[in-house]
Amino acid sequence: MSELDVVAGEVAPLVIQAVRAYGTGVLDRAQDAAEDATTGLARHVWALIRGRAHRPAGLDAAVADLADAPDDADNAQLLLLQVRKVLAGDPRLLHEVGGLLGGARSVTASGAGAVAVGGDQTITSGTGGLSAGVINGPAVVMPGPSVPDPE
Repeated sequence: MSELDVVAGEVAPLVIQAVRAYGTGVLDRAQDAAEDATTGLARHVWALIRGRAHRPAGLDAAVADLADAPDDADNAQLLLLQVRKVLAGDPRLLHEVGGLLGGARSVTASGAGAVAVGGDQTITSGTGGLSAGVINGPAVVMPGPSVPDPE
């Protein structure tokens, strides 16, 4: 998976979550002291991307469509495509936004023996678990090991 795919795939859900929760105004207004860190990050990333877009009207239309029908998967996909276009056309912006999102990545695993990995990791364990592995790229969550039924 390319850096473009990873970063665009992280930006779009961040912006989508903010728009679904607060509407399009959340991306334009001044920071509110009561907002959470995710919303603030969404606003900051959106300002960078929109500010560097050659044609921001496409981004604006995608966000407006998403606000009008927040549960429409096509609207979410359109926003992802618009964000991807801007990032693909500006490698410096891609790197900058990727750096901002690097600290925001988090994963959660639950259940006995479950493993959660965020980003590039090398994994080793003792007997009965995952023997070894290297995971490069976005977050990965693996279920815990299965225990064979005794016969």
